[in-house]
Amino acid sequence: MKLTRKQEKAERDRIVRAHRDFTYGVVFDRDADKFGTVRCVKCGKPYDEIHEIVPKGRARGLEQVRYFVPENCCAICIPCHSESHTKKGRAELCQIMEEKHGYRYNVAGYSYGFFTMSINELLAWSGVEEASLI
Repeated sequence: MKLTRKQEKAERDRIVRAHRDFTYGVVFDRDADKFGTVRCVKCGKPYDEIHEIVPKGRARGLEQVRYFVPENCCAICIPCHSESHTKKGRAELCQIMEEKHGYRYNVAGYSYGFFTMSINELLAWSGVEEASLI
């Protein structure tokens, strides 16, 4: 049975949400303190949101999956999130992530390896069963 465009979009959105939620769970575990409180990676205050270091920008559909990887996401508070959208703020955040978690970033603030996987590989890695639908 062929899906309609609306059904295809709903399925793509569901896959992206599932992958995002899985990645956010990994980030919550990684960025939590010893008491289980998720903290901002920059200042240590309780986090307010998850930030994508390389912004997903205008990515559409399944292309968004590439941006939801632990190396590209961190827990952050609102004041630090605002700062992280400047060139200097992104560089500081990349340095912190490299020191805390060993992630490697180039001088432009983009991690070396997280765009090398295909979308199917990313979905399979995250446990999303519908990787074969793509």
